[in-house]
Amino acid sequence: MGMLICNDRRWPEAWRIYGLQGTEIVLCGYNTTGFAPQLLGNRTNLTPDQMEADGLFHNKLVLQANSYMNSCFSINVAKCGVEDGKFNLIGGSCIIDPEGHVITEAKTKDDELLIAEIDLEACRQGKEKVSKSCSIDIPVLLIDHDRLSTLRDIGELNITD
Repeated sequence: MGMLICNDRRWPEAWRIYGLQGTEIVLCGYNTTGFAPQLLGNRTNLTPDQMEADGLFHNKLVLQANSYMNSCFSINVAKCGVEDGKFNLIGGSCIIDPEGHVITEAKTKDDELLIAEIDLEACRQGKEKVSKSCSIDIPVLLIDHDRLSTLRDIGELNITD
């Protein structure tokens, strides 16, 4: 089992690391604004409804694609409602199967309980047939931020843009 938090769901590297480790379920929690161009810096010509629909589209796109590419279920829990009295959240809680299909999803932006029966055997075909034939070795870089800062401070690390 793996876990992603909020924006992690948008980047394939985290999913792939889990996929290569044989993870069968990825849990993801997030709270994404439906309309906050001042925070997101994206297209400001969209109405609030259009921006919320766009956010839901991209959310579902990455969840379905990454579940499929890594042959895993994903259980995705979204905060909904209004954040801090001003940011409308998209909601969109859902459970996705290893083929990228939505098994169940929230129907409203109210509190809901999603229940699905999943069979982890559904991950096997993708993991044994597809993923193994296209897997690559991915070097994992672990960064010790305290050591990095120390090296930068004493001049042993030169980072340029």
